[in-house]
Amino acid sequence: MWYEPDGSPFFVGEATGISSDGSFVVGGNYGDNTDPTNPAATLFEPWLWSEATGVVPLGTIKGLRGAAVDGQHFARDVSDDGRTVVGQDTLFQLGEQWAFIWTAQNGIDALQNFVRENTDPATAAMLCDAERSPIMPACTNWDLWNTAAISNDGKTIVGTGRNPDGLWEAFKVTLP
Repeated sequence: MWYEPDGSPFFVGEATGISSDGSFVVGGNYGDNTDPTNPAATLFEPWLWSEATGVVPLGTIKGLRGAAVDGQHFARDVSDDGRTVVGQDTLFQLGEQWAFIWTAQNGIDALQNFVRENTDPATAAMLCDAERSPIMPACTNWDLWNTAAISNDGKTIVGTGRNPDGLWEAFKVTLP
């Protein structure tokens, strides 16, 4: 996507989602597009664009970005009001991927953390509660790895994760 903060084109990465009326666009970048004069020129971060705000970097859930980190961090979809964005952080060197949610109110968080903290106890109990890593034991609950879409109202999220049997499976989460 090209962004023109001062009238000159600037590449901010790949656009991967759009609100139903086109007011908000989300995406990410996996290349070095640094420009010290442009605050939107961050490395490897998901972003949200609107006519009113321009490009807003969303951060990463693990706080890892930059040329030293081999990864992709993409926003995949956005609610119609632009207040909720979903996506994924991928770190290739660690072989890990985390589904994330960003809200205008709370910023960025791992999706399963957000769901555990904002839904009923029965739903929360179905999700992993331990940090995942190559050296830690596998979780025996649902582990949400990536998102595909969010509903227009920002309440329903779909994606892919590992089910309690360790198999890849689609998930659907409905937030209150």
